[in-house]
Amino acid sequence: MNNPPNFPNQLTRILDTNTPRKKGLVNFYMMVVEVSKMLDVSEDARGEVFGNMLEISKKLAKVADAVDEYEKVEKRELKRLLKEVPKHGNPDLILAENSSKLEAAVEEALSQGKSALDVAVKVLEPLLGIKLNTFGKHGAAVVKALRNNVPVPLQPKAQFLIQMIETEADSDWLKSLKKYRDDQHYKNLGITPLRANGVGQSESPRMPGGQPVAQFLNVVYVNLFTFIMDFLAGAMYIKLYNGLGLMAEGQDLTKKFRLALENPPKSE
Repeated sequence: MNNPPNFPNQLTRILDTNTPRKKGLVNFYMMVVEVSKMLDVSEDARGEVFGNMLEISKKLAKVADAVDEYEKVEKRELKRLLKEVPKHGNPDLILAENSSKLEAAVEEALSQGKSALDVAVKVLEPLLGIKLNTFGKHGAAVVKALRNNVPVPLQPKAQFLIQMIETEADSDWLKSLKKYRDDQHYKNLGITPLRANGVGQSESPRMPGGQPVAQFLNVVYVNLFTFIMDFLAGAMYIKLYNGLGLMAEGQDLTKKFRLALENPPKSE
């Protein structure tokens, strides 16, 4: 199918960063633009790395949209429930209601989050010739592939990425993302219902572990973003020309990386 012609005066934006949770995605773009020029790989491989970054950013944007949607719908549903309770004429009545809309937003966030991890590992193919289809169970397959397939001269530079994956493997956010994402394939997640009573009190849904759903989703998103940013930086670092490294600035959604000399001359 032929691509449609551009609209006159069309301005194309690479990334959608119009919401607070997506503003950090521009750091993915800036890192790859700056760093890819210094990778010791072919032009075709640089193009694949850039394409991988775009795919990752799309997945993370979908997670951000799902988290935003959850918060918006939760507020709307609680407000509706609070208006409905007085209609029953019983001040002691507590209305509890499960919401498929809320569960759908949670499931979307979990699904896209796991998919973002699976897409991220694909950057290893243009960089190192390592082809993986998924992040796997806590990244064990990724670590094994790095240990067995990175050329000996580059193995010291691969240690940052290996150690970062191993350190994060037992983190609560990653285990929860994997568990709940797998659970939703064969059962409901067990989120508590919305609750409201006749005196104007309400209770937001909680995850099975007791954490408010909105809080849980935000923790997952922030950690997912930071982890994938580190993963991408660590993978590209392995193939940077000798003498160049990456320096991290900021944290959480403001995190970004800049090129730096690994062994700058000492000032006298």
